[in-house]
Amino acid sequence: YNGMIAPLGAYGLKGVAWYQGESDTDFPGYEKRLSAMATDWRRQFAQPDLPFVIIELSGYGPPAVIPGESGWANVRDAQRRMTENDGHAAFVSTIDLGDPLDIHPGEKHEVGRRMARAMRALAYGAVTPASGPRIAIATLNGNEVIVRFTDVTGALSTRSSHVAIGFEFCGDAPGTCRYATGVVDGANVRLSGDGQPVTRVRYAWADYPVVNLFDEAQLPVSTFETPVAK
Repeated sequence: YNGMIAPLGAYGLKGVAWYQGESDTDFPGYEKRLSAMATDWRRQFAQPDLPFVIIELSGYGPPAVIPGESGWANVRDAQRRMTENDGHAAFVSTIDLGDPLDIHPGEKHEVGRRMARAMRALAYGAVTPASGPRIAIATLNGNEVIVRFTDVTGALSTRSSHVAIGFEFCGDAPGTCRYATGVVDGANVRLSGDGQPVTRVRYAWADYPVVNLFDEAQLPVSTFETPVAK
């Protein structure tokens, strides 16, 4: 910051693209640090509404085969929460663009396309969802959990399967997460209950999750954890 940002002074900016996070894995509080950075840059550049586009961590490492904990998933979820609480930020999902063998995946053209789409909405007033599909709420409905999404272009759909993969039911205690079967219903996903307690739902919760849930703009649903409302 002192060497590269502070010397710019009150330089005029249209927006900021922030593409970082892996070095913050396993260090709690990334959401607060990211928010504080945005606040400080807005102060320096005298632009309180300066748009920030946060590009999430892509998948990397061995593909997940069982539910488990993930430092990269925690960072992705912190990035998502920061943008949703900020008011002038958007989240760019790149969960499907990763490479299990390369921490620097090669598909940067699509990363740039999605980033530009978000910036057009935030900084240039384009009437389009800036972040693509975002979790809204998960509610218990009989023996199902209904997961509702917002900012969906058209409807959700699954690739190469009639079920949406990557969802997990979790209880309160550690080690209670297990995969759940999801079926798409417009902008919602219905998860079939398994007779066990569920207090929260996770999705794509792994360093390298395999996902197949997209909207009609070909933007993927990305990592989230959310409580289940009764």
